[in-house]
Amino acid sequence: MAKLCKAIFLYCVFINFTLCQSTQSAKPLISFGELQKLKLNNYNLRTVEDIEPDQLESGGFLVGNQHSLAHISPSLRVNILAGKENETAFRNGPGYSAYFNIVQDLVQINNGSDIIIADLNNHCIRKVERGSGLYPYVSTFVGDCGRQGYVSDPVSPADARLTHPLKLLHIPKENIFYYLLDKVILKHNLTSDLISLMYKDLEFFTGAYTILMDSQNRYMYVNHAGGVSKFDTRSANWTKVLVAGLDYIPSSTREKWLMVHC
Repeated sequence: MAKLCKAIFLYCVFINFTLCQSTQSAKPLISFGELQKLKLNNYNLRTVEDIEPDQLESGGFLVGNQHSLAHISPSLRVNILAGKENETAFRNGPGYSAYFNIVQDLVQINNGSDIIIADLNNHCIRKVERGSGLYPYVSTFVGDCGRQGYVSDPVSPADARLTHPLKLLHIPKENIFYYLLDKVILKHNLTSDLISLMYKDLEFFTGAYTILMDSQNRYMYVNHAGGVSKFDTRSANWTKVLVAGLDYIPSSTREKWLMVHC
Protein backbone atom coordinates (compact mmCIF):
# COMPACT_ATOMS: atom_id res chain seq x y z
CA MET A 1 0.00 0.00 0.00
CA ALA A 2 2.89 2.35 0.78
CA LYS A 3 4.21 1.82 -2.73
CA LEU A 4 0.81 2.65 -4.21
CA CYS A 5 0.52 5.89 -2.22
CA LYS A 6 4.05 6.86 -3.22
CA ALA A 7 3.24 6.16 -6.88
CA ILE A 8 0.13 8.32 -6.72
CA PHE A 9 2.07 11.13 -5.07
CA LEU A 10 4.86 11.03 -7.63
CA TYR A 11 2.34 10.97 -10.46
CA CYS A 12 0.76 14.16 -9.16
CA VAL A 13 3.95 16.20 -8.65
CA PHE A 14 6.22 14.99 -11.46
CA ILE A 15 5.60 13.40 -14.83
CA ASN A 16 8.33 11.59 -16.75
CA PHE A 17 7.68 11.01 -20.41
CA THR A 18 9.48 8.08 -21.96
CA LEU A 19 10.52 7.28 -25.49
CA CYS A 20 10.11 3.52 -26.04
CA GLN A 21 11.75 1.82 -28.97
CA SER A 22 12.54 -1.82 -29.57
CA THR A 23 16.29 -1.14 -29.63
CA GLN A 24 16.37 1.45 -26.86
CA SER A 25 15.47 1.23 -23.18
CA ALA A 26 12.97 3.71 -21.74
CA LYS A 27 14.53 7.01 -20.72
CA PRO A 28 13.18 10.31 -19.41
CA LEU A 29 12.33 12.88 -22.07
CA ILE A 30 11.10 15.86 -20.10
CA SER A 31 9.62 16.62 -16.72
CA PHE A 32 6.25 18.27 -16.19
CA GLY A 33 7.95 21.36 -14.75
CA GLU A 34 10.34 21.64 -17.67
CA LEU A 35 7.50 21.29 -20.16
CA GLN A 36 5.62 24.18 -18.55
CA LYS A 37 8.60 26.47 -19.21
CA LEU A 38 8.74 25.66 -22.91
CA LYS A 39 7.31 27.72 -25.71
CA LEU A 40 6.80 25.81 -28.92
CA ASN A 41 5.85 27.84 -31.98
CA ASN A 42 4.68 30.59 -29.60
CA TYR A 43 2.41 28.09 -27.86
CA ASN A 44 2.42 28.66 -24.11
CA LEU A 45 2.56 25.50 -22.00
CA ARG A 46 2.37 27.11 -18.56
CA THR A 47 -1.20 26.00 -17.93
CA VAL A 48 -0.85 22.30 -18.78
CA GLU A 49 -3.54 20.20 -17.10
CA ASP A 50 -2.89 16.78 -18.68
CA ILE A 51 -0.49 15.12 -21.11
CA GLU A 52 -0.81 11.75 -22.84
CA PRO A 53 1.31 9.92 -25.44
CA ASP A 54 -0.56 10.10 -28.74
CA GLN A 55 -1.89 6.71 -29.77
CA LEU A 56 -2.18 7.79 -33.41
CA GLU A 57 1.40 8.99 -33.77
CA SER A 58 4.32 7.27 -32.08
CA GLY A 59 6.50 9.84 -30.30
CA GLY A 60 3.79 12.51 -30.30
CA PHE A 61 1.83 13.86 -27.34
CA LEU A 62 -1.61 15.23 -26.65
CA VAL A 63 -1.73 18.19 -24.28
CA GLY A 64 -4.71 19.52 -22.39
CA ASN A 65 -3.60 23.11 -22.00
CA GLN A 66 -6.42 24.63 -19.96
CA HIS A 67 -8.62 25.98 -22.77
CA SER A 68 -7.38 23.90 -25.71
CA LEU A 69 -6.35 20.45 -26.85
CA ALA A 70 -3.01 20.46 -28.65
CA HIS A 71 -0.84 17.91 -30.41
CA ILE A 72 2.97 17.98 -30.14
CA SER A 73 4.72 16.06 -32.90
CA PRO A 74 7.98 14.14 -32.41
CA SER A 75 9.75 17.11 -34.02
CA LEU A 76 8.13 19.42 -31.40
CA ARG A 77 5.73 21.09 -33.79
CA VAL A 78 2.50 22.18 -32.10
CA ASN A 79 -0.96 21.99 -33.62
CA ILE A 80 -4.09 23.02 -31.71
CA LEU A 81 -6.65 20.32 -32.43
CA ALA A 82 -9.55 22.03 -30.67
CA GLY A 83 -10.26 25.10 -28.58
CA LYS A 84 -8.52 28.44 -28.18
CA GLU A 85 -5.25 28.89 -26.34
CA ASN A 86 -6.32 31.94 -24.31
CA GLU A 87 -10.11 32.06 -24.66
CA THR A 88 -12.70 30.30 -22.54
CA ALA A 89 -16.34 29.61 -23.41
CA PHE A 90 -18.46 26.75 -24.71
CA ARG A 91 -19.05 25.79 -28.31
CA ASN A 92 -19.22 22.49 -30.17
CA GLY A 93 -18.29 22.04 -33.81
CA PRO A 94 -15.06 21.89 -35.81
CA GLY A 95 -12.01 22.03 -33.58
CA TYR A 96 -10.88 25.44 -34.82
CA SER A 97 -14.16 27.04 -33.71
CA ALA A 98 -14.76 25.03 -30.51
CA TYR A 99 -14.29 26.38 -26.99
CA PHE A 100 -13.45 24.75 -23.66
CA ASN A 101 -13.40 25.99 -20.09
CA ILE A 102 -10.39 24.13 -18.65
CA VAL A 103 -9.41 20.84 -20.25
CA GLN A 104 -8.95 19.05 -16.95
CA ASP A 105 -8.33 15.52 -18.20
CA LEU A 106 -8.25 13.57 -21.45
CA VAL A 107 -8.54 9.89 -22.37
CA GLN A 108 -8.08 8.34 -25.81
CA ILE A 109 -10.42 5.63 -27.05
CA ASN A 110 -10.71 3.75 -30.34
CA ASN A 111 -6.91 3.67 -30.68
CA GLY A 112 -6.67 7.43 -30.40
CA SER A 113 -9.26 8.28 -33.03
CA ASP A 114 -11.53 9.75 -30.34
CA ILE A 115 -10.50 11.82 -27.33
CA ILE A 116 -12.76 12.17 -24.29
CA ILE A 117 -12.24 15.38 -22.30
CA ALA A 118 -13.32 16.47 -18.83
CA ASP A 119 -14.37 20.10 -19.38
CA LEU A 120 -14.11 21.29 -15.79
CA ASN A 121 -15.92 24.61 -15.67
CA ASN A 122 -18.40 23.83 -18.43
CA HIS A 123 -19.56 20.96 -16.19
CA CYS A 124 -19.64 18.37 -18.96
CA ILE A 125 -17.60 15.76 -20.78
CA ARG A 126 -16.69 16.41 -24.40
CA LYS A 127 -15.64 14.23 -27.30
CA VAL A 128 -13.09 15.15 -29.97
CA GLU A 129 -13.34 12.99 -33.08
CA ARG A 130 -10.29 13.03 -35.30
CA GLY A 131 -10.66 9.74 -37.12
CA SER A 132 -12.46 11.19 -40.12
CA GLY A 133 -12.96 14.53 -41.80
CA LEU A 134 -10.57 17.38 -42.50
CA TYR A 135 -10.72 18.82 -38.99
CA PRO A 136 -11.30 17.28 -35.55
CA TYR A 137 -14.91 17.66 -34.46
CA VAL A 138 -16.02 18.48 -30.91
CA SER A 139 -19.35 17.32 -29.43
CA THR A 140 -20.87 16.79 -25.98
CA PHE A 141 -20.33 13.25 -24.69
CA VAL A 142 -22.04 13.54 -21.29
CA GLY A 143 -24.03 16.30 -19.64
CA ASP A 144 -25.50 19.62 -20.65
CA CYS A 145 -22.57 22.01 -20.89
CA GLY A 146 -23.08 25.11 -18.80
CA ARG A 147 -25.65 23.48 -16.51
CA GLN A 148 -24.34 21.79 -13.38
CA GLY A 149 -25.99 19.34 -11.02
CA TYR A 150 -25.85 15.79 -9.72
CA VAL A 151 -26.96 12.36 -10.92
CA SER A 152 -29.21 10.28 -8.67
CA ASP A 153 -31.12 7.67 -10.68
CA PRO A 154 -29.55 6.04 -13.78
CA VAL A 155 -29.87 8.47 -16.67
CA SER A 156 -28.80 8.84 -20.27
CA PRO A 157 -25.70 10.91 -21.06
CA ALA A 158 -27.86 13.78 -22.36
CA ASP A 159 -29.92 13.86 -19.14
CA ALA A 160 -26.95 13.69 -16.77
CA ARG A 161 -25.97 16.84 -14.89
CA LEU A 162 -22.35 17.10 -13.77
CA THR A 163 -20.44 19.40 -11.43
CA HIS A 164 -16.74 19.93 -12.07
CA PRO A 165 -15.64 16.72 -13.83
CA LEU A 166 -12.06 16.12 -12.74
CA LYS A 167 -10.76 12.77 -13.95
CA LEU A 168 -11.78 10.05 -16.39
CA LEU A 169 -11.05 6.34 -16.12
CA HIS A 170 -11.75 4.02 -19.04
CA ILE A 171 -12.02 0.23 -18.52
CA PRO A 172 -12.04 -1.15 -22.10
CA LYS A 173 -12.53 -4.79 -21.06
CA GLU A 174 -15.78 -3.91 -19.31
CA ASN A 175 -16.83 -1.16 -21.73
CA ILE A 176 -17.14 1.25 -18.81
CA PHE A 177 -16.10 4.80 -17.99
CA TYR A 178 -15.77 6.08 -14.44
CA TYR A 179 -16.09 9.83 -13.98
CA LEU A 180 -14.53 11.45 -10.95
CA LEU A 181 -16.28 14.72 -10.14
CA ASP A 182 -16.03 17.08 -7.22
CA LYS A 183 -17.52 14.94 -4.39
CA VAL A 184 -19.02 12.31 -6.73
CA ILE A 185 -18.06 9.17 -8.68
CA LEU A 186 -20.22 8.15 -11.65
CA LYS A 187 -20.22 4.95 -13.69
CA HIS A 188 -21.01 5.12 -17.41
CA ASN A 189 -21.95 1.74 -18.88
CA LEU A 190 -21.24 2.24 -22.57
CA THR A 191 -23.17 -0.92 -23.50
CA SER A 192 -26.45 0.27 -22.01
CA ASP A 193 -25.41 3.94 -22.34
CA LEU A 194 -26.64 4.69 -18.83
CA ILE A 195 -24.88 6.69 -16.13
CA SER A 196 -25.25 5.73 -12.45
CA LEU A 197 -24.22 7.36 -9.20
CA MET A 198 -21.75 5.12 -7.36
CA TYR A 199 -20.55 7.40 -4.55
CA LYS A 200 -21.41 10.84 -3.22
CA ASP A 201 -19.95 12.72 -0.25
CA LEU A 202 -20.60 16.46 -0.24
CA GLU A 203 -18.63 17.06 2.95
CA PHE A 204 -15.23 15.36 2.77
CA PHE A 205 -14.74 13.90 -0.71
CA THR A 206 -13.39 16.97 -2.48
CA GLY A 207 -10.32 18.12 -4.36
CA ALA A 208 -9.82 14.72 -6.01
CA TYR A 209 -7.14 14.73 -8.70
CA THR A 210 -6.07 11.12 -9.39
CA ILE A 211 -8.02 7.93 -9.98
CA LEU A 212 -6.47 4.46 -10.46
CA MET A 213 -7.77 0.90 -10.75
CA ASP A 214 -5.95 -2.22 -9.60
CA SER A 215 -4.89 -4.93 -12.05
CA GLN A 216 -8.06 -6.94 -11.44
CA ASN A 217 -10.32 -3.94 -12.18
CA ARG A 218 -11.89 -4.28 -8.76
CA TYR A 219 -10.45 -1.76 -6.33
CA MET A 220 -10.42 1.91 -7.24
CA TYR A 221 -8.00 4.28 -5.53
CA VAL A 222 -8.69 8.01 -5.43
CA ASN A 223 -6.21 10.67 -4.33
CA HIS A 224 -8.24 13.56 -2.89
CA ALA A 225 -7.85 16.43 -0.47
CA GLY A 226 -6.86 14.81 2.82
CA GLY A 227 -5.50 11.51 1.55
CA VAL A 228 -6.06 8.38 -0.54
CA SER A 229 -9.27 6.31 -0.41
CA LYS A 230 -10.19 2.88 -1.75
CA PHE A 231 -13.51 1.71 -3.22
CA ASP A 232 -14.65 -1.83 -3.99
CA THR A 233 -16.26 -1.44 -7.42
CA ARG A 234 -17.93 -4.87 -7.18
CA SER A 235 -19.84 -3.91 -4.07
CA ALA A 236 -23.52 -3.04 -4.43
CA ASN A 237 -23.07 -0.06 -2.08
CA TRP A 238 -19.78 1.75 -2.41
CA THR A 239 -18.10 2.98 0.76
CA LYS A 240 -14.96 5.05 1.08
CA VAL A 241 -12.10 3.37 2.93
CA LEU A 242 -9.34 5.81 3.83
CA VAL A 243 -6.00 4.08 3.29
CA ALA A 244 -3.68 7.06 3.77
CA GLY A 245 -3.92 10.61 5.04
CA LEU A 246 -6.53 12.38 7.15
CA ASP A 247 -10.21 11.78 7.74
CA TYR A 248 -10.95 15.48 7.47
CA ILE A 249 -10.09 18.40 5.18
CA PRO A 250 -8.19 21.37 6.65
CA SER A 251 -10.14 24.58 6.16
CA SER A 252 -7.23 26.15 4.25
CA THR A 253 -7.32 23.32 1.70
CA ARG A 254 -11.07 23.60 1.28
CA GLU A 255 -10.90 27.39 0.79
CA LYS A 256 -8.08 27.09 -1.74
CA TRP A 257 -10.06 24.50 -3.75
CA LEU A 258 -13.15 26.71 -3.83
CA MET A 259 -11.14 29.74 -4.96
CA VAL A 260 -9.53 27.86 -7.84
CA HIS A 261 -12.49 25.87 -9.16
CA CYS A 262 -15.64 27.81 -8.35
